[in-house]
Amino acid sequence: MEAAVLAWSDVHEGMFVEWEFTVDESQMRQFAELTGDYAPLHLDAEFARSRGFAGPVVYGALLCGQLSRLIGMHIPGRDGFFIGLTADFRRPVIVGETVALRAEVIQVSEATRAIKLKYTLRAGGKIAVSGTAEGVLRSA
Repeated sequence: MEAAVLAWSDVHEGMFVEWEFTVDESQMRQFAELTGDYAPLHLDAEFARSRGFAGPVVYGALLCGQLSRLIGMHIPGRDGFFIGLTADFRRPVIVGETVALRAEVIQVSEATRAIKLKYTLRAGGKIAVSGTAEGVLRSA
């Protein structure tokens, strides 16, 4: 997959991207190895069920990793970088659930080339995570 190459004139309020993804057990183990977070809520189905969940809960930071994809691959894309993030976790995502991400540009600053996006991550038709992500576009 190649990153979008956007000119400043391409970016406008109201533009959006959306995609779906699913986190599997292999990705959960990889995340645990990378971060050192082996909390049983995320890796042990029996433990998660004993705490009232349908199965292991996807790491919140792993879900937010999709925001890196948003900024680096879509808007602003190849010539952009992250400058800010907010996240409101509303409900857990269970490993294997399909998650739909939608992000929309809500503010652009010509002076700083900053782009603010509002996003939602939905699982089971309900908002799991919402917030804002901000990037800067520094094209040649």
